[in-house]
Amino acid sequence: AFPALHQLDLSPTSVDGVGRGNALEESALCTTWARACPALRRGVFPSKTEWRRDPGAPELWLATAGTAVWTRY
Repeated sequence: AFPALHQLDLSPTSVDGVGRGNALEESALCTTWARACPALRRGVFPSKTEWRRDPGAPELWLATAGTAVWTRY
C-alpha cells in the first residue's frame, strides 16, 4: 500500500475501447483505493473527471461536476 499517497492522476491514461467514464465505477475505485491508501484525497480519471474526498465526510467522494456519490470503505 501507499500510506502517504494523496492524489492519483490517471487522466493521461488511454484505454482502447473504453467509453466515457461511469460515475459509479469511478467512485467505487476511489473507495477501493482509499482502503489501501488512507491519505488519498483526490483522483482524476481518463474521463477527466476529478474526484475529491469530502474533508467533513471521508466516505463521500465529490466529482468536479458537483455530483455527490456516497460510498463506504
